[in-house]
Amino acid sequence: MMGMKLGEGHDSGAAINLRSELRARIGVMLKDGIPKDPEAFHVFLRKARAGEHFCYGHSAGPLPTSTKALARLFYEKGYVALVQKREGAVTYYLAQRTSRPFAG
Repeated sequence: MMGMKLGEGHDSGAAINLRSELRARIGVMLKDGIPKDPEAFHVFLRKARAGEHFCYGHSAGPLPTSTKALARLFYEKGYVALVQKREGAVTYYLAQRTSRPFAG
């Protein structure tokens, strides 16, 4: 199953929109849609194809400072583009994978 590209829609009940095997691996690392372990981001970077995205937080709940810092670090290194998507009153924070190879 191909991952969804940003703009193809977003299932607000799902924390990630990726190929099923990647979704299963990262899904156990989430709590209330927020990564509870930095390893979830690393798995995403190693396995995701360019254009796939990972929801690392939302405005309806707290976003840990460590998660924000990790997202910014990966953005600065060129591994992801940081995107916000609004659905109703909730804003989702997405990391969209770029084509830059991850060396982590």
